[in-house]
Amino acid sequence: MVLVSIVKALLPIGSALLMLIGQANPFVQGQMTLTQLDQPSSLFGSQLYVPGGPDQIDTYRLRLGGPVDSTRAGLYVTNFDSRAAGSSPVCTAPDPSAGFDITITEGGDQLYQGTLSALAQAHSSPQSLLPLASGHLARGSVTTVSVALHLDQAAGNDYMGCSVSASLAWYAAQ
Repeated sequence: MVLVSIVKALLPIGSALLMLIGQANPFVQGQMTLTQLDQPSSLFGSQLYVPGGPDQIDTYRLRLGGPVDSTRAGLYVTNFDSRAAGSSPVCTAPDPSAGFDITITEGGDQLYQGTLSALAQAHSSPQSLLPLASGHLARGSVTTVSVALHLDQAAGNDYMGCSVSASLAWYAAQ
């Protein structure tokens, strides 16, 4: 099993700042390594999220190293808090993460489209991971995954001052 934590996100809505922290160091398990090849452009960082605003997109290139293919590979959400500690008292949305639409693609294949809340509920562990398009990675292969995020047009004043926290973790197992 190889685990790479790629995204640590904090999404204050209103001040609308999403902190993105990537790790370029490889994670090693046995003889298999999963390495993020470059730092994403951090389009999520310091972006203003307004209802119906444009997608903020980050792209991740991952390489599987070692002498064997993975039998399973994908991502899941960890460290999720739909109403993070940084939320102000004016935040009254029942589930602030439900206001964020997220689309995840690998190459030309759409892996997921829905809300951040639904992604976190459906894919919260390696056992329930969102699989890559092929379901696995071949040794030496490089895959590119894009994550697009925006605040839904229907998000109203109840989302002001809300903060959402989440991390995306990449996972591969032999």
